Parts: sequence; structure tokens; C-alpha cells
Amino acid sequence: MDGNQSYNNYSGKVDNNSEYDKDLVYLCESEYRGSASSATAACYAIIFCLSLTGNLVVLCALIRFEDLKKVTNLFVLNLAVSDLVFAVSLPFWITDHLHSWVFGNFLCKLVSGLYFISIYSSLMFLVAMTVDRYIIIVQMPLARHPKRLLGSRVVCAVIWVISISASVREMVLSRNLPDQYTCDVGDQNSQEVYINHGLHICFLFLLPLIVIVFCYSRILKTVLSSRTKNKHRTVALIFVIVLTFFICRAPYNVMIVFMLRIDERDCDTQKRQNVAFAIVRTLAYFHCCLNPLLYTFGEKCRAHIRRLLHLHSCVKLIFLGGNSQFVSQGISGRV
Repeated sequence: MDGNQSYNNYSGKVDNNSEYDKDLVYLCESEYRGSASSATAACYAIIFCLSLTGNLVVLCALIRFEDLKKVTNLFVLNLAVSDLVFAVSLPFWITDHLHSWVFGNFLCKLVSGLYFISIYSSLMFLVAMTVDRYIIIVQMPLARHPKRLLGSRVVCAVIWVISISASVREMVLSRNLPDQYTCDVGDQNSQEVYINHGLHICFLFLLPLIVIVFCYSRILKTVLSSRTKNKHRTVALIFVIVLTFFICRAPYNVMIVFMLRIDERDCDTQKRQNVAFAIVRTLAYFHCCLNPLLYTFGEKCRAHIRRLLHLHSCVKLIFLGGNSQFVSQGISGRV
């Protein structure tokens, strides 16, 4: 699975019934554990801290100060929850990289399920938010539709149902491999590997990229032809969103295609591919840290965060014996 997904799982050329191949993969994985694995664990720890902090702040600011009956806020809320689910799975993979999988078979299936649920739902919420922005700016009559909020709630529910349903297969196949002390999927034949990763590339990269590029290109055209005061700032934000998605996701998917086409099975090749794959996978994971910055970029949200931090300071004063009357006044304001 995530923590120890070996090169063997991506190479359709490997004969999974060969004891030699299994021993080779185990030995190469053992050599891979070391500085590269420790570096990956350190990156995961950074992602965990940033994602947990950023998304919790966004979540609290939305619940405390914003109207959750607004469609945009609803999507941002669900995206933050999705990224938090991903963050929850990271400590398990960090431990797996530093030591081995010590959590047993049940948690192997559960954590793998949470990991895939978050990956699927996060991308779908990003696409949904992009389409929502397209509707607001380009298709303004649709933005005023009385059932838009209801439709958005249905979309959010459908996204979670699809994400959970799509993750069932990984939950079932994932298991603790006691002879190798890993949490991974069982042996798969080459056809299954090609189909699974072909679907992954199509639905988790190419399709979202097409939708995002199309919607933001239309948004860009509309903004540039308008008399909006903050036109340049909006254009810059659109550019950053699209570029960030591409930079974070493209190398990971290109690497999957490259690894599927590799014929060699020697240990040096596997180690190089494992290191390269760990780098691009970590880059893809950083996207969940950037979501709170990219999708809560406005001055209004930054003001909410400042108020939230002020509220936190006031709560600390309560426990430190501060002026309770001043504190109660400080936290009474609400948008």
C-alpha cells in the first residue's frame, strides 16, 4: 500500500508466482529501508503537521464564522474534512517507513481504506469546487438557481458514497504480510495492474485536469473581459491553482506509466525506481497542505483566521486567570 508499495506492484512484467521474484523484491525492499525511507517518513511528518493544522484552522473558521448554507463554504468544508482523513492515515505510514507495519491486519485494511477514501474524495471535491466557480463567474443564471444549494449537498453526498465504494476493493485486498512485515495488496497479475493504474491515471489525473483547465480557461476569459478591480489578483490565483495541481499530480502519474513499462528486475533498478517513486508520491501528497492556502485565499477568510487566533488567545486567558469579563466580550462577536 502507500507505505511500502514496492516496484513489483507496478511492473506487469514480473511473474508473481516466482519464488525468486518474491525473494528479490523482499531483499530490495530491505535495502530500500534506510536513509531514503527515513527521509520519506520525515516528509510525511511535515505533511501531517501542515495538513492537520491548516485544515483544522479552516474547518474551525468555517464553522465558527461562516454561513454553511453557502455552496462554496460547503465544498471547502468537505475538502478540509477529506484532507483531514488523509492526515489521520499518515502517522501509520510514518511508523511503517521507520520500522515496519506493527498494527495488524484490521488496521491495515482500515488505514488503507481511509487513505483511498481521502484521495478519491479530495480530487472530486477539487473538481466540484472548480465547476462551482465556473458556474458563479461564467454561468451566472445557474448560480441563482433556487435549488443550487440542494444540488450541491447531493453532490457532496454522492462524492462520499463513490469514494467509500471505490475504496472497498483496496480495503478487501490490503492485508498485513507477516513474512515481510508490510501492509500491502496481495499478488496481482499483470492485467489487473495495468487496468487499475490505467483507471487511476484516467480518473484521478487526466479527467480532473481536463475539467480544471477547461473551467479555469473560461473563467480567465470572463475575468479578463470584465472590469473587475482585482482582475490581476484573480488571474494570478487561477494560474497558481492550475499550476499547483499539475506540478503536484503530473510527476506521480508519469512515474506510474514509466514503472509499468520497465522490464528490468535487478535490485539497483528497483531501488532507483522506489526512491524516484517516493519523491513524486510525496510531492503529490503535499497538495493536501496547499488546499487550505489555495481555496481560502481571500481577505475575508484571513480575517476569520485572525479572529479565530484571537479567540484562542482569549480562551488561554481564561485558564491563566485573566479578566473573564474582557474574555467574554472578546469572544462574543460572530459573523
